[in-house]
Amino acid sequence: MEDKNNITRRKTLSATAGIGSALVGVPAVVAGDPSGNENSDDPSVAELKESLRESEHIVAEPEAYHRFTEESVSFDSLSASDLPDDPEIYFGEYKNAEAPSGKYVEVGSPTELQQRDVPLALQGEAESRVVGENNVVEPEVSDFFYVEGDVGSATLEAHGHGITVDVAVGAGLTIDLITSDLQVGATLSMDITFTVNGVSFTVSPVSFGVSAGPSDRDGYCIGPIGIDWGYLPGGEVELCGSFQINSHPNGEISLVFSVGGLDVCADPCPGINCPVCASVVASSISFETPSFDPNPF
Repeated sequence: MEDKNNITRRKTLSATAGIGSALVGVPAVVAGDPSGNENSDDPSVAELKESLRESEHIVAEPEAYHRFTEESVSFDSLSASDLPDDPEIYFGEYKNAEAPSGKYVEVGSPTELQQRDVPLALQGEAESRVVGENNVVEPEVSDFFYVEGDVGSATLEAHGHGITVDVAVGAGLTIDLITSDLQVGATLSMDITFTVNGVSFTVSPVSFGVSAGPSDRDGYCIGPIGIDWGYLPGGEVELCGSFQINSHPNGEISLVFSVGGLDVCADPCPGINCPVCASVVASSISFETPSFDPNPF
């Protein structure tokens, strides 16, 4: 699969602004206290939630996503084959579901947000479920996996303003079925975490169905997620990636979640319009679950 991760429209905006292709700069007056202490100038969680309610993001197959973002094809005109199975969008213009946990955004310190072992949208819901055969429970077999990690950072210095943004992603993978020929169907629940000036915030935008076998993979693109908040003014993020399986010589398999491209944009300049963008992930980064025996499924 060729990931359509070139954000042409936004890169054009960046070029016309004359800033270059780096990431976002946030003026000191809105960046908040770098020690993490709250004060009256800190952007509020309520403001972040209000911004997310205006997001116009979708999840779609890469080619369809390209038509939606670059050719202005309406979301309503996309067919079922353009979308993954059972897409659930938890906030924004195209919201169609509530996050199972009731939460789709969280703000905290980097340490607090890195201690998660399930996606934010599934907290309290994704228990370590078990698979049984003939009513015999096998507690060592779970149908849920969580993989996460840092994917990169970028720094921008422009017009006297500069900031570094670190990005991490996480994916909860719930196995729905595994066939005898090792075709795997799963539900992927996505997390994206940004860290700016000592403050981290996680958004859980979507969950959707993925499927793959030993010789193929399933591609997806998500975005543009609007995050017009004090730490990321005028912010948007888009990412593309894939789901596949690895077959091992001992008969076990593992699930692989990949991010093939992740771009972030923002409008950092107070008083003038200067949208800028950067590719945080320029080449594919993969996260793999522990291997397991598919036979109990």
